[in-house]
Amino acid sequence: MSNKRPFTLERLRYWQGQKLLGRDFRDQRSYEAQSRWWHNRALHNAFGVAYGFEVTPISEEGEFTHVSVNCGVAYDCFGRELILQTTRKIALPRVAPEGDSALTLVVNCKERGECEHEAREFSDCPSNCSCRREGPEFQWEASRHSRFSDGVPLAQISYENEENLPGAKRVPRFNTKFLPHFSRGFAKPRIGRGATVAGGTAWDPWIESVASQGGRRSQTQIGVQVTIDTSTAGFTQTPCYFAWLQGSLWDKTNIEFFPVPISHIDNESAFHFRFRLWMPPIIAVVGSRVRYANLDPLSHVMARRAHGFPNEFLNFARRQQLYVCWIGIQEQAQLTCEPVKDCECKTVQGG
Repeated sequence: MSNKRPFTLERLRYWQGQKLLGRDFRDQRSYEAQSRWWHNRALHNAFGVAYGFEVTPISEEGEFTHVSVNCGVAYDCFGRELILQTTRKIALPRVAPEGDSALTLVVNCKERGECEHEAREFSDCPSNCSCRREGPEFQWEASRHSRFSDGVPLAQISYENEENLPGAKRVPRFNTKFLPHFSRGFAKPRIGRGATVAGGTAWDPWIESVASQGGRRSQTQIGVQVTIDTSTAGFTQTPCYFAWLQGSLWDKTNIEFFPVPISHIDNESAFHFRFRLWMPPIIAVVGSRVRYANLDPLSHVMARRAHGFPNEFLNFARRQQLYVCWIGIQEQAQLTCEPVKDCECKTVQGG
C-alpha cells in the first residue's frame, strides 16, 4: 500500500444464478483483507508484536550462529497480519557488515523477491499470486537504516572485535537489552468501580499481634478495616485495586479532633479486597495543653474504655458518614501460542 499510487477498495456484488470462478472467491477474500488491514491500522494502530515471536540465541560448537523465533502473531505498519505457526530457525549473516556493527532482525510479508510480477507492493499483486499464501519473511537489516515499513523488529545483534586489534575477526553478540515493539491490546482492560454505603460502612477493628520490649506478645488494635465485595464487577482474575476514604474528616463542632488515617489495601482477589486504615497516635499542642489530636473528647468515656483512638474512630465515621470509593482495573491477559503438532497446511488453486 504505497502512498505514491492510490488504491481503491471495492465490493463484489453477485446476482441470483451467477456462475462463480475461483478467481471471484480470491478477489472477495482480497478485498475483505484490505478492509481489515485499513481497520487494524486506522482504529487500533496495531503495529508490533501481539504475542509470541520470542527470539533466543543458538550456539553451535561454541559459536553464536543462529537465532530461534517462536510462533506468534504480529502486525506490520500496513495492518497486515504476520502469523508464524511453527518455530523458525534463522541463520546469522555469513559475512559481518562493514561500517555498521549492529543488525536488526525484522519480520514482514514474504513478498520481496518472491513475486514474479513487476509490482512489489502486496496490495498490487494479483489475487492468485503465491506471495499471498506464504508465511512471514525474516531478514537482517542494518539498524541505522531500519524503518517501520521494512517490518516489525524482533531482535538485534552487534559485531564486536574480539581481540580489540585492527583487522581481527568480529564476532556477533546477541543484544539482550533490545525490546521489540509490542502491539497494544485490541480489547480495553476491564474496569469496575463502586462505593460502600455512606454512614453504613461495616467497619471492623484491625487487630495485630504486637510484641513488647520484654518479648511478650499481645493483641493490639491499630486501626479499622472493612472488606469490600467486588463480585458484581465481573473480574475474572485479581485486578489492580485503588481505594480511598470519602467524606469529611473535619468536624467544625469539634476543632480539637482531626484524625489522620493512613490507608492500605490487602487480601485482594477477583471478588473482594480489604481496605484498612492505620491510626497512629498524633500529639498536638492546644494552647498550653499537650494532648492526642485524634482522641475525640465528645466520647471520652468510651475512648477510655477502648484504650485508644481506633475504636473512637468508629463512632466518628458513623457521625461523619465516611465511606470507601474504589476502582478495579483488570489488564488483558497475556496470550500464549503453541505450535500445532503433525499439522501440514496445503493450498489448492481453484480454476
